[in-house]
Amino acid sequence: MSNHYQHIFFDLDHTLWDFDSNTEAVMQQLYADYHLARLGVPSFELLMEQFKLVNYALWDQYNKGEIGKEDIRATRFPRVLHNLGVADSSVTKEMGEDFLYRS
Repeated sequence: MSNHYQHIFFDLDHTLWDFDSNTEAVMQQLYADYHLARLGVPSFELLMEQFKLVNYALWDQYNKGEIGKEDIRATRFPRVLHNLGVADSSVTKEMGEDFLYRS
């Protein structure tokens, strides 16, 4: 039995799927939906800046074999909000799940 593929798509230049733009749109939704300004996140721009720093560092660790994908999912949003001085981290698990669902 052999598998025959009719089409294979490679998105080398982000023309079919722009991960960065999609991530930014999802993060804007999360900022609003979780009322992060009320929790102490001063602006969406600071949230996005911190998200990129944390996310890229975690993926770098993953690519080096130091952590697994579950570690990224479990620690990404708690670190972001902690780095922004948010003491109430009760929303981080749900935010992480929403991020994956919406991305």
